[in-house]
Amino acid sequence: MPRDPGAAARVPKVLVVEDEALIAMETLGHLEEWGYAIAGTAGTAKDALGIAQAEGMDLALVDVN
Repeated sequence: MPRDPGAAARVPKVLVVEDEALIAMETLGHLEEWGYAIAGTAGTAKDALGIAQAEGMDLALVDVN
């Protein structure tokens, strides 16, 4: 189905959950370069849940230890 050229594209919001600051920063840089909106970053699951509830998101990239 062809996309309506007049419709505004919705940019997906991504939450990054990563406890290593340098990896989180590099990941954010790539996501922004690729055109994603950033919902937030978190270093812990507790912080991630708070951001997800407050900001909403479409996708979470989660580092699992």
